[in-house]
This record gives sequence, C-alpha cells and structure tokens, in this order.
Amino acid sequence: MSAGIGRIRVARTGEIWFDDAPVTLDALPPLLRELRAAGGAVWYYREAAEAEAAPEAMAVVRLVVEHRLTISMSTRPDFADVVLPNGRVVPRVGSDTLS
Repeated sequence: MSAGIGRIRVARTGEIWFDDAPVTLDALPPLLRELRAAGGAVWYYREAAEAEAAPEAMAVVRLVVEHRLTISMSTRPDFADVVLPNGRVVPRVGSDTLS
C-alpha cells in the first residue's frame, strides 16, 4: 500500500491482487482494516468489466463497502484512469499510478 492507496485488481477468473500481490478473499479484510486505519482509499479494477462479474469481484466490492473505504473505479489495470460518478472516464491526475 503506497500513500494510503490500496490497489485491487480482479481477473475475470476471480483471482484477486492487492498491490500487485495475489490475495484470497479471506486475506483481504485485514488489509482493508489497515488501509481504513491509515485513512486510505481503494483503487479498483475489474478485468472484462463489460461481462458479468465473477462472484469474487462482487465480494471484493462488498468488503470495501463494509470497511467504509472510498473506492475509485478504473478501466485500466495500471489505474491510469478513473470512472467518474457520471460514467465519464478521465485520466487519473496528481497521483502516481504505477507505484
């Protein structure tokens, strides 16, 4: 986790990564608690967002909400963009997307 940002990617197969390390659903809550305690937020990317989500993807979003973390959706696995509330996709500004 860098600068209070936890980067979560979910593959179409349901595999989950937190900050580029594979994790299980069971391993995610402690990471999210730590992130919440640090006043952090989640950047979230789901592979094949146009398709039906894997159950793991929905479970990840539920966990983020349960931990009361802000979530920023991205359409790119490098988190270089952000999906705005109105659905527009714009470049992520002012943040290092790769670290």
